Amino acid sequence: MAESRGDKPYTDPRFVADTLRIIKRGGNWPVVENVIARALDCGQNDGWLHREAAILFEHRLTDLGRALKHALAAGEHHRLLRLQRKLKLRKLREETP
Repeated sequence: MAESRGDKPYTDPRFVADTLRIIKRGGNWPVVENVIARALDCGQNDGWLHREAAILFEHRLTDLGRALKHALAAGEHHRLLRLQRKLKLRKLREETP
């Protein structure tokens, strides 16, 4: 994605980390999601950012599929195993009458 002038700060990992820390304090999870998405769109593909996304989607937004994707990108084996178990349990509960 071509970065616009307004996206420039999102290429700086320190800016993104500080921004996430401050916004997370207020619990504004959709804005946290937006910051992560913009940073990823601007080319940041660091493991710590994917870890932040995995935590956000697993614990705050309860989107286990997206959490799994980011845990895989972050290389977090323990989180991958836990998410796979959670997804399997969710599927079993949905199938049980």
